[in-house]
Amino acid sequence: MRAAWILSATIALSFTPFAQASTGKVAKRIKAANPASADGARTTISLLHAALLQPPSEITTEVRGLCGRFLPTAVTGMKRGHVATCALQADAYEALATCALLNGKRQAAERHLATRLALLDCPAEGVDGVRRATKLAAAWHAPEMIEPVVFKQRAALQKRPDATARSKRALEMNLRDLAESRRQRRVVTAAVGKRPRTGLLVLGTQGGTSSAKAGLRRDDVLILAGATPVRGLRQVSELSVKAATTPLTVMRAGKPLQLVLRGALTGLDATEVPPTR
Repeated sequence: MRAAWILSATIALSFTPFAQASTGKVAKRIKAANPASADGARTTISLLHAALLQPPSEITTEVRGLCGRFLPTAVTGMKRGHVATCALQADAYEALATCALLNGKRQAAERHLATRLALLDCPAEGVDGVRRATKLAAAWHAPEMIEPVVFKQRAALQKRPDATARSKRALEMNLRDLAESRRQRRVVTAAVGKRPRTGLLVLGTQGGTSSAKAGLRRDDVLILAGATPVRGLRQVSELSVKAATTPLTVMRAGKPLQLVLRGALTGLDATEVPPTR
């Protein structure tokens, strides 16, 4: 499965096992692990990173509380006992940034991205901190959080004729993702206006599938399935299997449009509208 919300801001019609896990069990595992210890920190960061890098509709209120309570302790514990690998640090800072944003602490989220995650560069561990930070900011439709870092990266590479192919390729992807994030934000803003920021932004459909036959198009914002406000792809998929037809309300070019989905939802490539601006 593609890492929907974070890696490419794209949700496929499959779901990660963590979405099925009990938050209570996660809390027990964290407490039993002792986040202040080195090994406990690694366990805590891994659990919360997996929980937070879900589509927003999959992140429970309990997880938001757990991350704010235990992640700072785990980051301190991470520095003990030689467990602070570059990959673990990257996961920790991604989780901290996501936790902060979901809890309304935008400045803290930006700080974690731009001054902590973006400083990591460990090719041997497959970690490019700027790349990971850019993916996060782009998925949140908040490109301005990381744009200064990416633009600085571009200026530096332009002065280096010996820049590696890896660096050039990463910069190209970062600039592309930021541009697409700005475009998606404009589409969503035009569609939802002052409405609550929930729904699915359609990125595309597969020919011959139920989503294509229903008439869903790129840049539609799906806001209602029947009379139910759309919050996530899992929700729409589950609703669609309970009825032969499902009325859909989408915003297209700023205007509401009624469509009909026949049968189970298939072939939809979409991203959840970020809940924060």
